[in-house]
Amino acid sequence: MRLRSNANAACNRNKKLAEWVLEQTKNLVPYAANKLPDNSDSSFLHRQLLLNAVRANKSQDRTGICEIIRNWNMPIEAQVPNDFANGLVKLKLHDPETLEVKEEILSLKEAWNRVNMIPLTMGQKKLHKDKTDMSVLDILESVAKNAVKHKIGNCDENAAVAFSLLLEETYPGIKVPIERISIPGNHAFIVIGRDQNGKLRDMSAWGPEAIIIDPWMNEVVVVKEYFPISNKSKKSPCFFHIHNNEKKLFRILLANVGDGHTQRWNDHRNNKREFLLLREWKPINKTENDIPWVKEVKVDDKEEGERPNKKQRRY
Repeated sequence: MRLRSNANAACNRNKKLAEWVLEQTKNLVPYAANKLPDNSDSSFLHRQLLLNAVRANKSQDRTGICEIIRNWNMPIEAQVPNDFANGLVKLKLHDPETLEVKEEILSLKEAWNRVNMIPLTMGQKKLHKDKTDMSVLDILESVAKNAVKHKIGNCDENAAVAFSLLLEETYPGIKVPIERISIPGNHAFIVIGRDQNGKLRDMSAWGPEAIIIDPWMNEVVVVKEYFPISNKSKKSPCFFHIHNNEKKLFRILLANVGDGHTQRWNDHRNNKREFLLLREWKPINKTENDIPWVKEVKVDDKEEGERPNKKQRRY
């Protein structure tokens, strides 16, 4: 009885922490680029354009287009009209061969296509500026930092921010595992408190303390409440999507709550006089860097909902 009581207390403790992390992540990364069933919908092209520019590998951006777009003051809080993609902008880009700066006029759709040709940072081996290898945690911290700076991210960025927030918290004297889990090519999320002796690809073996944190789907899931699986009294698109893909689950990173950031992160933040804790960061100010329109398409001031409700399945 005491063991069960202890497990229940641990589960409740983990759930409370997970709910706080979910709320903080939503506040830090309020917008996403794939909240519509059809990701090619032009009403979200501005978010897709910004996110792809943020994700792009800087060393592969030989024209400098991504750096320009990252700093635009784009109306990502609004849903743009269908012809927004046809708006023309004037860009000063480097010629990849001569490195000379040339002025070009492109539509946003054309700019989007160029950005999409640049390899992404995520999923690739990456080097620091001093040519040393970046660890998986280094890359996760970088992804989380950029998501907060630009207020945008899909499931990968949301999971990175949630993981970082958990590194910053602490349970004195208690080790609680954090895992960044992936359904390759499909989804990313966080699990805390999973029994490390149980198989990752068997959710029924995750133990009584396991909690899923899925900021992109806006859910915290107490895994044990869904077993036996025939119990449909609780409806969770997050749980059932993950359970339907449990044989594909892959762990990207393992740490413990309160492990803290890498030494490199701490050194850089101190050198740049930035906050050590990600939750204290603010988005960068872009108000003085408007889009250099040649032909502008005005956006609707009506705000677009930041996240799907729990009944929507948009992965």
